[in-house]
Amino acid sequence: IVGVACGTHHTCAVTSTGSMLTWGEGIQTGHGERTVLLPRLLQDLSSKVVVSLSANGNHTACVTKDGELFTWGNGKCGKL
Repeated sequence: IVGVACGTHHTCAVTSTGSMLTWGEGIQTGHGERTVLLPRLLQDLSSKVVVSLSANGNHTACVTKDGELFTWGNGKCGKL
């Protein structure tokens, strides 16, 4: 693990190979609207190399090696 970010109810981590793991409560984990108790690979980004990540109360963001920005979570009020 080379990076960690924490939101109100979820946590994210990036590995040395650029894989992203998330766990916790809510849609901001990227695993649907269910609780994930243990770190789980984020399948939607499994073909990407994540180099940076950020988490907040209701959303998550990451940047890939290719400069792509991905965001997900609660999109109320234009937060994403």
